[in-house]
Amino acid sequence: MCISPCELVNMIGVITCAIVNCVESEEELEVLGAVFTQLGDSLVTYTTYKQNCCSDDNSQSDDSDESTLPL
Repeated sequence: MCISPCELVNMIGVITCAIVNCVESEEELEVLGAVFTQLGDSLVTYTTYKQNCCSDDNSQSDDSDESTLPL
């Protein structure tokens, strides 16, 4: 996906408003916020690990659950 940074920010704002209009309670909104925060953190962890810990010598051919962290 290749869009401008401003388009991305606007898209996120629109999605935020759509979610807020569909959620019935503050509690549900808090849970959704926590879920999306964890999702974002997990994606950053994954990409950081792939960029810094996986060399061509030891990278997996697929992204299976069998990959291990270096100790």
